[in-house]
Formats: sequence, structure tokens, C-alpha cells
Amino acid sequence: MFFTMLFASYKFGFHDIVRISREAAWRIHYTLGLMTLVIGFAHLVLVFDELGARVVFGRLKAVFGLVGLVLMFMGTVPAKFLIYDQFKVLHFLSFIGLLFTVYHMVDAALLHRSLVSIVTAVVNCVVLLGYLAQRIYIWVSSGKAVVKKSEVSRTGHIFLYLSVPGFKFQPGQWSRLYIPSISAVAHPFTLIPANGRHDANVAIFMKVSGEFTTKLASALEGKEKLEISLQPPYGRPCPMTTDAVIFVLGGVGVTPALSLLPAEAAKGKKVSIYWSLRSQALCQESLPFFQHLLDDENLSCVKVKDSNLVQQPESIPTWLEKMAASYDSKGLSSATIFVCGPASMAEEVRRTLDSDKWPKSSIKWQLHVEEFQFLPKVLQPDATRVSKTGGNSKECATQAAHSGGHEQV
Repeated sequence: MFFTMLFASYKFGFHDIVRISREAAWRIHYTLGLMTLVIGFAHLVLVFDELGARVVFGRLKAVFGLVGLVLMFMGTVPAKFLIYDQFKVLHFLSFIGLLFTVYHMVDAALLHRSLVSIVTAVVNCVVLLGYLAQRIYIWVSSGKAVVKKSEVSRTGHIFLYLSVPGFKFQPGQWSRLYIPSISAVAHPFTLIPANGRHDANVAIFMKVSGEFTTKLASALEGKEKLEISLQPPYGRPCPMTTDAVIFVLGGVGVTPALSLLPAEAAKGKKVSIYWSLRSQALCQESLPFFQHLLDDENLSCVKVKDSNLVQQPESIPTWLEKMAASYDSKGLSSATIFVCGPASMAEEVRRTLDSDKWPKSSIKWQLHVEEFQFLPKVLQPDATRVSKTGGNSKECATQAAHSGGHEQV
């Protein structure tokens, strides 16, 4: 349980020491949690076999361990079958179970006074106190947000501009949006630097696609006064140390690029974008963040309806091959392809890189796929394989949340 709790913290956790993302740490936390439950169940079977049910149930404090195990099972196992809100509320049972279990450990240490029982109790108590301390920090440091402008488009997108005094974040990071009148839990969304637009310093764009976003859209359309807060920013964006960055985006998957693209361009890098979308409202709201950084050669957007704001698109493979040839002619030595969109889009990019038609050059390609994935992938293709492009391409394993309105855990 000690190792499971090491990866549970939001801020100042073990994941910061080993420099992995918060999302990857949660996947490790969940995996270790399942292993902890298996070990706990084995311990339960051995205790009942050795002492018998009468002895175990004869001491109330000994029963606390069983209660803790049951609560942790209830708060962990159903994760794959629940939407985000439901799982977060149910997962709180795991924390209650943790308290029962730690008390059971302390009681066992006082009863047996063995070195193993004492060390086990002390170590787990220390980790528990550390977890509680960082939760208090998050609660205290959450910024109160004032809505400066909000819009709900007919295409089902929410554009939220907030003023949060003193709130700072790095490009590509995300925060947890907490609106108690709509949901008992906070929801993760990508942060966009508003740069003073509408007198705001933070913007959040999301697609209405779940219970939380549907309620939020209804509240904003009804002009309800909402109490909103943003928790400290999270996430460790994938380091893009290459000479150029190509963004391949789908719909509201544009949100991380609204901060990352200007940041990469400010470093003097060549930046290009392929953006496939259906919403003209999303297009109009997002283009001002990066359009001035691109020329016609590098801007390619897809829309259902004709619009003078966008160009008629090429296919992803054709456009990527054109960009590869262009970069090679400019003498670039390395480039990152940053993908944020549907799984089919990411797979199309992978197939393009693996294709025999991919231009042979000295450019070293790195692929990063941005994902909303807080739980371990089960029976899915490996997302960190190395592309078969002559050894010139590799895939970044970092994954992060994006404000695509995904409310499935």
C-alpha cells in the first residue's frame, strides 16, 4: 500500500521526483492499487485460515482491516464502467478504506510490537500524512475564478474566459475546474493563456459531450451565477527538443496547441498545423491564438461547411509528406509530430510514418500522441512502440489530458 500511495498525490508527489507526468502516475497508482487489493485479499485468507473467523471477529480493531479492504475494492474495481463523476465519488470509498487499513496497521504494531509491523505502520502513516498535506495545499491554493466571457455555440462548444488572480501555468498544462453547484468533483481541462482577451488570463474551451459539460452549458445559457475555482496547474508536457513541430489536431483537440504552438514558435522553431474540425465557431474562436504565426503553406483546416477562414484540406498522409519534403529542403535535422484528436487520427499518422511512401531523409522524427488517459490501457495497442521508419522515428510515451469534453474515466 505504501507504493500505491506514493503515486496518488496531485502535487509534490513521488512522480515529481522521478519526473513523470501526473497522468502516468495515476495509471501506475491504479495498477499498484489492484496489486495491493490482491495482496490484501491473500492476507485476509491466510489470517482466517490460521486464526479462524471467531478470533478475527472477536476484536473490533481487527475487523477494521476487513472493512478497509472491502471499501477499497468498492472504490477501485468498477472504474472502467463508470463516468468520471461517479467514479471520483465512489473512489472516495478507497480513501475511507485506507484510513481503516492504516488504523488496523497501527493496532497490529501496538499489539505485536515486531519490527516489521512497526515499520509498516510508520511508513504508511507518513505517506498518508503527506497525501493529506498536499490535499490541503491544493484546497488552500485553488484560485477563485470570475467569468469574464462565456459562450455556448450551436455546434456544442463552450468558450470560457476566466480571471483568476495570480494563477500561472506552463504551456500544455491542465487544471481541475471545480463548480460545486454543478458537480461534487473537479474536472480536468486544458489551460489556454487568454493573454488579456476579454480581460481574462485563463481560457478553457470544451465540447459538450457529458453530464458535467451539459449542465455547465445549460447554466451558462441561463445566465446563472456560478462559483468557480481552478486547482493548481498539473501536467508535465512532452519535451519537444526538435528543430520543428508539426501539430496534427482534431476538433477541440486544438486546445493544447493554443498554448504550445506560440511557445514553440517563440523559440524560433518551424511550426506547422493540420487541423480537422466541423465547428466554425471553434475555428473562429481558436484561430486568433496562432494564425499570425503561420503562412498559407503550413495552415490546413478541414470543415464541413465552406468558410473563408480555412483552406480546402489535403489528406493527412499527403500533407505530412509535403511537410517532410519541405523540412528536408530547409535542412532541418529533427521534428516532432504532435497529435491530439481521435484515435483514428493518431493511427493514421502512425501508418503514414510507417509507410514505404514516407520520404527518406536525415530528419529524425518524434511522435507524441496527446491522450486523456488516467487509467491503464487494457487490451489496446501499445502506444509507445517505435515507428519503423529506418530508425529515424520514435514515439514519446508522455500522455496528458485535454479539454475534449471526455467524461469517461
